[in-house]
Amino acid sequence: MRNLGRVGAAVIIAAVALAALAGTLRAQPGAPGTPQLIAEFAGVKAVTRPSRDAIMGFALPTEVREILVRGGESVKKGQLLVRGDDAEPVAGLELQRLTAASDFEIQKAMKVAELTELTFARTEQARAGGGANQQELDRDRLARDAARIDVEFERLRHAQQQIRVRQFEAAVDRVRLTAPFDGQVDQVMVDVGQIVRETEKILRIVQVDPVWIDVAAPTDVTVAQALKPGDPAWALVELGPRLAVIEVKVVEVSPVADAASRTRRIRVELRNPDGPDRVVPGEPAWVRFTPPTDDWSKRVGRPARGG
Repeated sequence: MRNLGRVGAAVIIAAVALAALAGTLRAQPGAPGTPQLIAEFAGVKAVTRPSRDAIMGFALPTEVREILVRGGESVKKGQLLVRGDDAEPVAGLELQRLTAASDFEIQKAMKVAELTELTFARTEQARAGGGANQQELDRDRLARDAARIDVEFERLRHAQQQIRVRQFEAAVDRVRLTAPFDGQVDQVMVDVGQIVRETEKILRIVQVDPVWIDVAAPTDVTVAQALKPGDPAWALVELGPRLAVIEVKVVEVSPVADAASRTRRIRVELRNPDGPDRVVPGEPAWVRFTPPTDDWSKRVGRPARGG
């Protein structure tokens, strides 16, 4: 019993120590005076997010054959990211390209048309001299006209073959994922050899320069200041252990307001180049639509960069 009491006491002491440590960690702000500075900034709290965010998947069931990127990697628009089972559509595309590249049928039809032109001209000449009858002349004329139609038909078929090339290219694209814009891969959610459905998520790609912030601004403020795209705004963000105020730009003003909260969505854009001062999307930000006071700015520093 005495041993059990000692164990219980030890457990209680450990729990108290952990609680004290957790309280200490929670009490430590990102920078000295951070809560006070944020309160004095008097901005509307919002959340930063990527300006582009795409969760991609295949347009049909397939097997993952190749993964060419990984999380965190920067990619360019059009870059191949993941390849599915594309053997059959690729073979079909190659065959169709060979067919579309050939104009032999057009050349053949043109030669036949040329021959029927000569035949009709000679028959017409013979008819004028009494060496051919009207029936022969009509026959050769109709053959000439039919040959001309064949030439146009072959040209139409050739144009159709060119269109079919694009159809096969689209079939290949359905089992290949390419970057829809310049950005970074957030996460690859599959592995090579995995069979995936057309609704399954394959990877997420985001663009974090610029960053967007959707602000639920008080409607009366937006009306009083007549906010419009292109107007400046100021965002307070945490860059690691310090605060920074960044001049940003209004890019969208919602034409409607929310009746319950009496707010209006204002989207601002924040330039976010790579480097030590890059804002991590998903972190909070505080936005205001008038410049902060000089006294407050001196305590934080000048804006890190323009909007």
